[in-house]
Amino acid sequence: MNTPRSCTGPTPVTRGPGTRYAGHHARILDERGTLARVAVYPPGRSQQPEARPVTMWIDLASPEHCDAGTAGLTTIGTGDGPKHGALFLTTGQL
Repeated sequence: MNTPRSCTGPTPVTRGPGTRYAGHHARILDERGTLARVAVYPPGRSQQPEARPVTMWIDLASPEHCDAGTAGLTTIGTGDGPKHGALFLTTGQL
């Protein structure tokens, strides 16, 4: 089993006018189309034994939820995409 890695830097990422994203480590638990139920770790905490992820449904194709699109830094995806890795959520979503 792979050990989760932290996927965040000290500064949130900005894409587009006024949209900021914060990096997290996440694991896809379920999916329906582009909707994914993910377990999301707080930034910088995925390797800490006491860290507990927050579970939520998000649309991985929506820039209102994450940095969706080919220029995004999110590495997880539905369908054939990776099921764990980086997820950049809009700031304040977690």
